[in-house]
Amino acid sequence: MGQCDVVYVDGFAGPNEYTNPGHPHGSPTAAVNAISTTLSDLGSECILRSVKCYFIEDRRDRYDHLVQSLGSLNPHPRVQLYPLHGTFEDRIADVQRENPMAFSGRYPLLVFADPFGATGIPFNMVRRILESPCSEILLNFDADGHFRNIRDNPTILDEALGTAAWRTEVRAGAPMDMSSRKLVVIMKRQLLALPNVKYVFHFEMQNASNDLNYVLIFASQHPRGLEKMKESMRKMDQTGTNLFSDGSVNQFALFRDKGTRDASQRFHSRFTGRTISGSRGYDEMTTYALNETGDLNPIAMLRILEVDGLVDIKRKQGKRSNSWNSEAVEAVTFLREARNGKAVQGELEF
Repeated sequence: MGQCDVVYVDGFAGPNEYTNPGHPHGSPTAAVNAISTTLSDLGSECILRSVKCYFIEDRRDRYDHLVQSLGSLNPHPRVQLYPLHGTFEDRIADVQRENPMAFSGRYPLLVFADPFGATGIPFNMVRRILESPCSEILLNFDADGHFRNIRDNPTILDEALGTAAWRTEVRAGAPMDMSSRKLVVIMKRQLLALPNVKYVFHFEMQNASNDLNYVLIFASQHPRGLEKMKESMRKMDQTGTNLFSDGSVNQFALFRDKGTRDASQRFHSRFTGRTISGSRGYDEMTTYALNETGDLNPIAMLRILEVDGLVDIKRKQGKRSNSWNSEAVEAVTFLREARNGKAVQGELEF
């Protein structure tokens, strides 16, 4: 690619400083510090000319505080900060005019936005952002906020989801956690229906009481993008200060049980009766692992299923019987019944 610019947009930046003693800094400071650290670690290996960070805030008082707080930061020399006052819809258009190559596939683009907030953003705008093959989006999904929208302002959900189908799919009077997770399923379905968007995953943020707080939904057109996002979330989870889980797979801690039996059983159910072969077939299994489990690939699940006798694996000539990666596997047949009748108790060690 040669030297290029990376564009990062925080669509609802806020004041960037809060009275919470545990978390006094907002997302702009967190992003600038993370980007600066990464560039410093890369050193001379970095091919980026610049990382252009745009922070959009509509409320004037919050914007003024945002500008002041950004002025106190000490970013890497290649990091450029641009606070913007106005609505997301208006200012993202300005960002696009200033950075046409980021919206046409020449330069990478990452947008962090809140489509379900007080004003929301229409799904058509999400669609336009993801039209660029190098674009990715991270959507904030506040459980309490959108739960109020179900009751008080359903048109925001119509626009944010790009469909009114949720009105029949979300049961009236359902608890907040249940309705929130249903709306997440609908949003993921909408994202995966977009051209070339193959990788969508959501991360639940739970509080100390195991109650749903908010959800982050990430969408990318490249497996590497979702791999890196999962790796970043896993690192944060290991600090012990945050808990990430995926409510759809009934796991309390998403990244602490790699290759769980539950994930393997769902994996088997998805492909039962099929024979998956070649690089395209392995890519299909990898896409499932990325989108539906906490893993980055199907290796751990294939290992469990083979030990359980639920798959027959044909390996390429010269490859070891204890290899499950794409370089070793030629074909996988997902059996309808266990071949050896053997079941594994507990979890396998990796």
